[in-house]
Amino acid sequence: PATILPRPTASIVLAPAFSHLSQTAQAPSTELVNGVNTHVFTFFSAYVGAISTSLTANVEVEVGEVVFTSNVGNVNTELRLASVPNGGSSTIAGLNWEILGTNRANLTALTYGPNSSNSALGYEGYSFVPLSVTLPVKFLSFYALKTGDDAKLNWTVENDEDNASFDIERSTDGRSYTRFATVKAFENGKSVNTYNGNDSRLSGLNAKTIYYRIKQLDKSGTAIYSPIRTLNVGSTGSASLFPNPARSITKLVVDAPSNGKGSIVLRDATGKQAMMVNTNFVKGINQLDLNVSALASGEYNVTIIGEGLTQTLKMSKIN
Repeated sequence: PATILPRPTASIVLAPAFSHLSQTAQAPSTELVNGVNTHVFTFFSAYVGAISTSLTANVEVEVGEVVFTSNVGNVNTELRLASVPNGGSSTIAGLNWEILGTNRANLTALTYGPNSSNSALGYEGYSFVPLSVTLPVKFLSFYALKTGDDAKLNWTVENDEDNASFDIERSTDGRSYTRFATVKAFENGKSVNTYNGNDSRLSGLNAKTIYYRIKQLDKSGTAIYSPIRTLNVGSTGSASLFPNPARSITKLVVDAPSNGKGSIVLRDATGKQAMMVNTNFVKGINQLDLNVSALASGEYNVTIIGEGLTQTLKMSKIN
């Protein structure tokens, strides 16, 4: 739909067996299709002579891929492979296969696949098939908190529908990581989900600092990694700040022992109060964004006060 702005850009990448085809990409147009103002992208490829791969009836062959390089909106409901009436403003008949100048397309069955729709008018009608696109999992947050001699890990991801599992990895030197736990994906149909993990007996690792990361695996076997979080084994830990040093925004994560009012006080190296934020904590994990952009560069003490909770963290402010 033309309501998707900025307007997407796209290009076609031909499969190796068809890389010799000439191709022309028409400038994207905006036109009315079935009463909907729509962005339309047209690609035209042609070759005269023998092709370098064999074609067998009823056997799928990948010719190429269309690659979008910017916003495509809700790709699972709004992106379609379509043949618009009479080729639309480009006047190029969609999904048209010609061999030696003879049209080989089935005019009344141009599109195949789940929920495809074909017009009996052929190229004079509107035929389409929705395109289902799998988006990679995106880490919205990830943090590590120390509770006693354990580490509590929590992460939230987006585009979780095709996720298979998470490997929790740790390192004591920041270079070599080892998987110590696996968390299966919820597979509950939700796009956004929050997961938890635990690492027990940190003192037994004989390290002052422990590094954590999450390796996400989707159902196709593709893997991505979360940002890395560090934990100071010697800390008393029910709160953490990241990034630290901070330039503009730092996220404060607090594991509150109970519900109640709370406050966050920032003091500079001389003890002078530089910022105060009043809040309400809920029992368990709380996340707050602290805007420190107006603070002068230097070292600050961040004191968190709540019901059954008093803790001070060190924060560095950089410009």
